[in-house]
Amino acid sequence: MLLTTLLSGLSIAQHQKTDMVNPDYYGRVKSIRETVYSKSNKLEDNGSGTIISDKHTSYNPEGNKQKTSIYKSGSLFSYTIYDYNEQNVKISSKEYNADNSLFLTISFTSNEKDIITKANYNRISQKSYDDERYSIDVEYDKYYQNLFTSIIFKNDFRGNTLEEK
Repeated sequence: MLLTTLLSGLSIAQHQKTDMVNPDYYGRVKSIRETVYSKSNKLEDNGSGTIISDKHTSYNPEGNKQKTSIYKSGSLFSYTIYDYNEQNVKISSKEYNADNSLFLTISFTSNEKDIITKANYNRISQKSYDDERYSIDVEYDKYYQNLFTSIIFKNDFRGNTLEEK
């Protein structure tokens, strides 16, 4: 029951204008752990399932995401560090591989109401990793022509995301 409540709270929090902890949680939340399981369709396999990933998110005293760590098979897979301006509006995030090498940088643009309106993804460092983030050698220009992506957000007056393009 508690896991279901936490997971539903996480899905609501993803659509807020900031990365702050869901206001429905009581007290100060320091961290949230989310574990994703895979269940078998076989009747005889009624166990708890296989863990696909384990995500741990920590929050700063203002309630904003500070760091998110992803674990696969019990080992660190990646982590993301979030940066905010003086108004506690997210200005960037950087995702790192387990070996501390930079994987992805996202910079955010906000309007005069401190609502994020655009996310700019810089994938230039992704050129040297496969889907499982193992280092590979590739010919940069042939495979990675469009490493920059921009997502424009359409928000309501409260900052909730209505549409992403």
